[in-house]
Amino acid sequence: MVAGAGLAAGWQAAISTVEVRGAQRLAAERVIELSGLKPGQAVDKAVLQSAVERMMATGQFERVTWRTQPGEDGVEVTFTVVEAAVDTPDEAPLPGPKIERVELRGVAAEREARVRLALEGAMVGREYKQDAVEEVGEPLVKAALAESGHWTPVVRFAQGDKGALVVEIDAGPVAVLGAVGMTGGDPKWGERAGFVKGAPAESGRLNQALGRVLAAARNDGYLNAAARSTQTVDGGELKVTIHVERGPLYRFGELRIDGLTAQAEARARKLWVVKPGDPASTAALEDWIRRVFEQRIPVRDRARREWRPRTGESVADAAVSFQ
Repeated sequence: MVAGAGLAAGWQAAISTVEVRGAQRLAAERVIELSGLKPGQAVDKAVLQSAVERMMATGQFERVTWRTQPGEDGVEVTFTVVEAAVDTPDEAPLPGPKIERVELRGVAAEREARVRLALEGAMVGREYKQDAVEEVGEPLVKAALAESGHWTPVVRFAQGDKGALVVEIDAGPVAVLGAVGMTGGDPKWGERAGFVKGAPAESGRLNQALGRVLAAARNDGYLNAAARSTQTVDGGELKVTIHVERGPLYRFGELRIDGLTAQAEARARKLWVVKPGDPASTAALEDWIRRVFEQRIPVRDRARREWRPRTGESVADAAVSFQ
């Protein structure tokens, strides 16, 4: 069984991290290896569905689900797995008919390609079992339609002729964004996110706004902050609650520079404005790098940067390597 959530259809980003939950017999590193995904790789829904199909094809898993979390450095991918039993029955049941194609009914032309892309990667080639089709397919259809603001669709699956999976869809009305609340975060982070009350509640825009909430938290020194959202539809309005886990507040320790001559490094350090004890702001680090390049200080035109928390301390050092 496969399912996924968090990444809007048609949206692509680079992977920042890949994490695994639920593995007991297999090491997390082995599960990630079976997925074929690596940090830095461009990913969208189709790529994630293909990764899950690869994992299921190994026979190592009964269930694989994925979730993505937008972050400032890309998208964080989490696989939750249920491993298959080691002992298999002596006689396996005969397989059911295979799904060879997806036949959509009732979906508007401008949304058909998005829904088809979401379903075909997960459904074509797998055995038709009604419960599994509904469990896997319905979340995918709903996620695809939420991209255009349809949050309350009615979806029905049936077995058609010649290997067809027939999907009847009533998309329902477009919801508009209503109240946006927050738990665990600073209200000003929500104010910076760009939520527009009364606008069509398109999931892609909501994901982008959620990413801005996360960026605002990390700009305030909460470098390990995580955020997710829950939604409810009431009277045509989508009410959103953002749930933030701040993590520790990190304060700036020191600036570590690599790849510059002593003279160039001295010039670059004069542009640094964050003082020890100030919040370890990702925005301040990015602004400093921008000004270093504007002053044409480095010979090289690329920079790798990261905040490095100190062990046992709520202090982080800014490390920049010019390449």
